[in-house]
Amino acid sequence: MTVLGNTDIDGVMEGRLFKLISAFGGKNNLTTKLHCVATPQGGTEGDMLTVESEYAGSTFSVTSKYGSAYGGSLFDFSYAQAITPNFVVAGSGMWVGAQKQTSNQFYMRYAPLTSDWSTSLTWVGLQNLAFLHYKKIVTPSRVTLGAELMFSPTTLDSQCTLGAEFNLTQSTVKTAVDGGGKVQTTVSTQLARGGGANMLFSAEVDWMKDSFKFGYGLQIGG
Repeated sequence: MTVLGNTDIDGVMEGRLFKLISAFGGKNNLTTKLHCVATPQGGTEGDMLTVESEYAGSTFSVTSKYGSAYGGSLFDFSYAQAITPNFVVAGSGMWVGAQKQTSNQFYMRYAPLTSDWSTSLTWVGLQNLAFLHYKKIVTPSRVTLGAELMFSPTTLDSQCTLGAEFNLTQSTVKTAVDGGGKVQTTVSTQLARGGGANMLFSAEVDWMKDSFKFGYGLQIGG
């Protein structure tokens, strides 16, 4: 069993409990999770309590979640199935009682075991959007390229984003540019070998909106 807890400067307290259960064959293939959040405002402002169970079979997994969030009931169910070692399909549905709203999502992924590329398709029913992803490993553990195409079949709106990740000896550089000309870049560098402290830099340039942003941060631990 694992128990985690934290609180932030706004007084929001969060706790998580994880328990592995040997359901069949002496394997830890059933996991139960308890997640609770308490805010100073209380009530519908952010208090949440959910219980989640996940069963992982040899070629499939089933996850169900039930609880209370935002002043109403919450139910979530998802199922993933490996059709072949290379091809996986999945689907999920959620009911949020506070908004009396349902949402569903479908996912397909194809990744040849002996290849260095993969592709996936995600359909989000609530927003009526589809996302097509492509990932290519140019150099293992060093250089990875990716592309995303987002489109709406109803409005015919679409947007393409190209990205790259470079893993250096003590630094990681991630950059992406979309069809509107917006460029985003993040740099994470270890201040000492073995980790413990990272310096983070990020920048965003949106040429169409004449917007320029820059930020930095320090991460200690983890």
